[in-house]
Amino acid sequence: MIYEKIDELLKSVISFTDEMKQHDITMKTTYCKMEKVKPSTKVATVLQISKTDICYRLTRVRCVNDKPLVYTITYLKNIVELPMENQYYMESLYQYLKDVHDIRNERGKDTLEAALPSEEVQKRLEIEPQMPVFKRVRRTFLPDNEVFEYSICYY
Repeated sequence: MIYEKIDELLKSVISFTDEMKQHDITMKTTYCKMEKVKPSTKVATVLQISKTDICYRLTRVRCVNDKPLVYTITYLKNIVELPMENQYYMESLYQYLKDVHDIRNERGKDTLEAALPSEEVQKRLEIEPQMPVFKRVRRTFLPDNEVFEYSICYY
């Protein structure tokens, strides 16, 4: 049986941290790495940048009750200089961007689907190879409709 992907337009976006707080769930980041990278063809296309441009890639594992819940790979357009130190990204990325850089994601588009995990996802989420995951791909837009973020999240 093949299931279609589900696209959802978001009039506003909420961070994973805030989403967990709304449900009274304590979340903890156990892995975090921020780096500058050259984008793949897919990332460059989504962010509407050249493959020779530099963007940011933030990878994180977020846990609930000390168990990995989501592995996220986030690409950000290089419109401001962001620090490389992990301490800035242990909580809400959206809150940090808003408070420190006045960057506000105005709206977004999520694509949702079930998937089988890659070896990297298996390792990060500590799951078996045939355990299906929920995959959410998010694009967020600044107030001027410029794409700013491209995230791939595995739950």
